[in-house]
Amino acid sequence: MTEEFTLLKEQIKREPLTEVSETIADGKNWGFKVRFYPVESGDRTGKITVTYNTDKTYELNLKGRGRGEAKFFSHGETTLHKLFGATKTDEILSGAVGGPEGSVYFTGQATQIADKFSTDIFWGKVNADGTLAWAKLWNGKYMDRSPDSGQNAETGGTCNSLATDADGNLYLCGATSPASYNSNFAALVIKIDSKTGEPIWERLWRPEWASSLIARHDAQAYALTVRDGSVYVTGHCGSGEVMLLNLNAEDGQVKSQFSFDPTPGSNDRGYAIVAHDGGSVSIGGLASDRAFLARIDMSGETPKVTWSKRVDMGRGSNINCLDTDSEGNLYASCDRRGATTFFSAVR
Repeated sequence: MTEEFTLLKEQIKREPLTEVSETIADGKNWGFKVRFYPVESGDRTGKITVTYNTDKTYELNLKGRGRGEAKFFSHGETTLHKLFGATKTDEILSGAVGGPEGSVYFTGQATQIADKFSTDIFWGKVNADGTLAWAKLWNGKYMDRSPDSGQNAETGGTCNSLATDADGNLYLCGATSPASYNSNFAALVIKIDSKTGEPIWERLWRPEWASSLIARHDAQAYALTVRDGSVYVTGHCGSGEVMLLNLNAEDGQVKSQFSFDPTPGSNDRGYAIVAHDGGSVSIGGLASDRAFLARIDMSGETPKVTWSKRVDMGRGSNINCLDTDSEGNLYASCDRRGATTFFSAVR
């Protein structure tokens, strides 16, 4: 049987089934499960042969299908391909934005480099010719990361976890924990000098209004955008609410702090954010078990939700990146969940 198919014992725990020798009484039965995990594209096949009564056999023909071959481009050719990282650590990219003269800024997270505990955050700049201009590492004592919108360590964070302003400064967001357990986080925002890679300011934030001690110590930033001197940050905080921070781009001071709850009683998270003309922002993410979009008016003293709606693309589907055009239309990239996850785009 090919490696994609695995025999499992017929029970809740997925324990592998190796040697089999069973005596089955008349009128009784005995069962097993088959797990399919494709490692190649196209049709995959396997065969199970059951021998019974010493000399009789029964064959089960298995067939599964791996997803189609992945393509980087529908047309064109790769002009540059570079690897970043070390042989004894795992690196995973969060986001990337274009810089001056064909350069690229990127951010991500790496395992156990400085403090040997979980992950640390890194960012860097690659010149147009593919050479590394600089790379920097940020770490606390415990876990530091750009949270994954898939919630399964599928990515090192969302596309909107890195942004630039009109002067070329970089901004990135994530989460940092002061403890060795995974229920104590503060939202992290860093402004960076794009010429040197050095931080200009760093800010940590937690909700002050949460009802419990645990909720007051839970905030993680997934995405940010910069516009007209403000850094708008979204993520989740407190008792499963979507957070929205407005920071002064100059010094990182809080202009306003706000949260809303698209589906009360469940976990809601803002994964993507974009700012519009007229003082409003749009946020996309996950509301309980479905994607959501919301528009928030930031023009007054207190942010107000103009509208919020769930986008039903299947259970667990989410919006993980947003952009807008001059007319205010929204463009979203999505994880559309099913038997496999499909990367999708929505206007």
